Amino acid sequence: MVKIEFDADPSKFIKNSVSKLKTSRHLQIAAVVVFLLLVSQPSYSLYLDITTPANAHERENHYIVLEEDRGSITWVASTQVSLSDEESFSVIMDESQFPGEADGMNIVMVTLDFYVIDYDVDNEDTSGIGCTWNDGEDAYDSVAASVDHPSASSSNVVTEYGDYLRLDMFEYPEFDTFPLITGYTVEEIEEMLDASDDVKGEYSFNFTGFVEAGESTTECERSDSSVTVEYEILLYYSEFSVMEWNDEIPLWG
Repeated sequence: MVKIEFDADPSKFIKNSVSKLKTSRHLQIAAVVVFLLLVSQPSYSLYLDITTPANAHERENHYIVLEEDRGSITWVASTQVSLSDEESFSVIMDESQFPGEADGMNIVMVTLDFYVIDYDVDNEDTSGIGCTWNDGEDAYDSVAASVDHPSASSSNVVTEYGDYLRLDMFEYPEFDTFPLITGYTVEEIEEMLDASDDVKGEYSFNFTGFVEAGESTTECERSDSSVTVEYEILLYYSEFSVMEWNDEIPLWG
């Protein structure tokens, strides 16, 4: 029988182990690898706990977006302004001047509605003894209008009668799995539907008048000093809700 003897002295065993570790390159590498494995496991678990939101499981669900409410709010009530030829007029405001009714609303569009009043009833002046029977004809005045905001494409037009300009403050997000949305938490979807950051900044509503007098006749002289435009500025809102979908909820109507 072969008898295997070993030293039971713990201190001597540790000293021998340390001595071998100092002189063996392979043991040193193995020790480092074991140490890194022991340290990395709890660190990685802690990292996952910190970076993974508590509601991450919601990304496995399917959701639908419902538009609960929509409507408009008057920002600037109907107002008239008269402009001489090539005179410009601007209304400059920002979101801090939204009316109280817009507080908490998801503003998705801003519009400028305007009408050239002179299109129906021009304010041309006539003078001369023959104006009662031969006063000539009115000439249409026109107005150039534009709207601008940092978050939306500017819009402009030149017209003799009026028009409607819009600033689209919100673009509906494109979901890869529409109409059933998955891969997002409810909070992430709600943030994508929120236009509160997009509406911030300066709004510019601009008009320039172009006055045109009708052709005078031999008996009647025609002149025109101004063009009058009436305008209104509206805010449009949409309120969305996110609902988890199940087989009992119809996808369409």
